Amino acid sequence: MSSLPATSVPPFDTPLAIIRYPDPRLRAPNATLGPTAFEGEGLARLARAMFDAMYASPDDGVGLAAPQVGVNLRVMVFNPEGDAKLTEEEVVLINPRVVSTGGGLAPFEEGCLSFPGIYGDVVV
Repeated sequence: MSSLPATSVPPFDTPLAIIRYPDPRLRAPNATLGPTAFEGEGLARLARAMFDAMYASPDDGVGLAAPQVGVNLRVMVFNPEGDAKLTEEEVVLINPRVVSTGGGLAPFEEGCLSFPGIYGDVVV
């Protein structure tokens, strides 16, 4: 997987809005965040704004990647319960990558907030 050079969080306006396919930002390369991204409030502000956008969606999302709100960084937020009141369930991933996979396979249906109304069966 290729990504742009390490960077910090660029300025962005709130509230963030979920962009939909075929917006070209969904296919743009995403920058890897470097250590300076953890300085200041930019990253925490981005994560909070992403959760707010996800919870505001009428499509009941449980996860959202930064490119889905037009910020091309390798950042993702998720709350497996999808409930804004359960902040203890919120998780923020920075520069995520798969390093191993689990043992058993489980089928489930998945959707994407950038492709509203489209769902597909996946096995993980």
